[in-house]
Amino acid sequence: MYVIIKPTADSSAHLCSGPTVSPKGSWQRIYSEMRDKWGQNLTTQEPIPPFIIPPWQQGPKTYIDKHNETARERHDRETATDQDLSIYTDGSGMDDGIGAAAVCPHTQQTCSAYPGLSTTSTVYAAELYGINLALQIAQKYADRNGSRHNVAIYTDN
Repeated sequence: MYVIIKPTADSSAHLCSGPTVSPKGSWQRIYSEMRDKWGQNLTTQEPIPPFIIPPWQQGPKTYIDKHNETARERHDRETATDQDLSIYTDGSGMDDGIGAAAVCPHTQQTCSAYPGLSTTSTVYAAELYGINLALQIAQKYADRNGSRHNVAIYTDN
């Protein structure tokens, strides 16, 4: 049972009592209004998958080959045209240290980084760090108005 004090028209107050009713939260109120308006079960609405980027923007092409030979054939086919800016990356660990690198033969650039010890970083993080270094090389190349418009990043993980 609850008791509310309601002001009346003459600004005096009187007591009202009635059954206990739980107040609806804002999402519950919106849900009820939508269900009443459209008359359907809202839990069976159209599922919309999440996207990292909007679906109307084209992301980079990614190839993950199951076999080394297939990956090597793809690499040889793509690099034979000598049209893309090819960048190679790696991340590794040795003697409790984690390192990352990116190399671009066309620009003769090498970037490397030391993300830290194996107690604070992983080889997988270093692989991502290497990809980030490759993107930095590609950005510098684009900033210098390089003639190759496509970038191919080759990584082993």
